[in-house]
Amino acid sequence: MEGIEDIRTLRPPMIKKLILRTIPALARTRGRELMPGTLHSLYRTLRAAFGRLCEDGVIDQNPCRVRARDLPEVDHQWRKTAFLKLHEAVQVMSDPQIPAHRRHLYTGLLCTGMRHSELAALNVGDWDREKRPLTMLPVKKAFVRFDHGCRVRSSTKTGIHREVPVMVFLERRLHAWLDHGFRDIFGRAPTFADPLFPAIVPGRPSNTPKPMEPRRWSVSVAYHAWLRDQDALGIPRRRLHDLRRTWRTLASSADVGEEFRDAVTHAAPKESRLLYDSKEWEKLCLQVMKLRFDVPMQLTLRLT
Repeated sequence: MEGIEDIRTLRPPMIKKLILRTIPALARTRGRELMPGTLHSLYRTLRAAFGRLCEDGVIDQNPCRVRARDLPEVDHQWRKTAFLKLHEAVQVMSDPQIPAHRRHLYTGLLCTGMRHSELAALNVGDWDREKRPLTMLPVKKAFVRFDHGCRVRSSTKTGIHREVPVMVFLERRLHAWLDHGFRDIFGRAPTFADPLFPAIVPGRPSNTPKPMEPRRWSVSVAYHAWLRDQDALGIPRRRLHDLRRTWRTLASSADVGEEFRDAVTHAAPKESRLLYDSKEWEKLCLQVMKLRFDVPMQLTLRLT
């Protein structure tokens, strides 16, 4: 907020203007339209932050006193369609209009139910190919934004670690990616330290052309790529996070039990036994096997 040099001078009308006008306008300059629920979340975050400042004696009173009726009304009806239908999911993973590395990203999100930040943090060496009856991807870290860019944090959003079974369809795609897909794009074989789901960032201009290097997907780059790809395919726009919702929806339609769906996507403490008991791991894998994508074999392995 321009002209504010001391947070102690902030007043409720300034906070109201920030939430209802300044932040949405800034988002529009970056090509985004903020949902009412996002504005409510931002306001709650601000109120909590200023509440802590009050407790610490930095300010005398909390300026976040916007009335609920002054905030935009949240319409929860959109959640009913905030997922891809099965044929749309198959199209996103196999249509050649989408570049191979982006189809690879969407396949990972649709087949694991991971958050974007969790998938982006995975390295090639993280994939446990010896685990049975299905191989496994560990969720123990996240690629998140910090003050000076993004980096891998050694914790998830909730601080809970989990193990995600790799369904057969995704395992075939991962093998195809590591066997030739990665090399076709980056001109070399992948190492254990490379991102398992890499983004493409061209090298800096110089007199000597440099090959593209694999980078991790930032949420901003992935989000805008996802919007462009949906438009190219002619399917309704959904958020990147809705690919995670799609996994849960399709798993539910395939009769995957709720306990097992939670173990894959959230792994609350009460389900932690599914991670360490071999018999429970087998049960989890058998449940995940119920979810299938009807994609022809040639499209399953095609990455170019």
